[in-house]
Amino acid sequence: METIYMNVGFKMAKRIKVEGLKELNNNINKLTKTISLSKNKTLKKIGKDVLNRSQVNIIESNLLDSTKMFNSSYISEGRKGLFETIVEVGYKEEHAIYQHEGWKGQNMPPFQPILDWVESKVGLAGEEAEGFAYLVSLKLKNKGHKAEPFLGEALDSELVFILEKLKNGIREDLIKKFR
Repeated sequence: METIYMNVGFKMAKRIKVEGLKELNNNINKLTKTISLSKNKTLKKIGKDVLNRSQVNIIESNLLDSTKMFNSSYISEGRKGLFETIVEVGYKEEHAIYQHEGWKGQNMPPFQPILDWVESKVGLAGEEAEGFAYLVSLKLKNKGHKAEPFLGEALDSELVFILEKLKNGIREDLIKKFR
């Protein structure tokens, strides 16, 4: 049994005894923890959905070596507070940003991703591949390359469902936990 002090006026305080507060607090803590864990789990699932959709976009756009891109994908999670979670999805491959944002020209783009692409997509090897990759690099330097926002489009397509997926994920986990 816990004691609660309640102010019922400026100069009056009344002491009342309430049973079950400890149990109520424990249940609230369990509920909060379940919601937080469920939210994080659901956000990671949404992150995977975004990555999967972005990989479809990469394949459809015939971007540079997609296998390297897929292998460099990541999902990371960081918490800022109880009700704020950051889930980051992306690609660590060096050329991913240039594919996504485009290449404005003026400077030579990174050579190795272009050489890898020439070898895997064009089928050339050795000096032929290097020469062709160099020509592609020059063209990109002079003309640039339009953006292929494969990740941005994937996120945009998922945004309309995020709140719904969060609600459903939390609802399902609460039902499982408190049934």
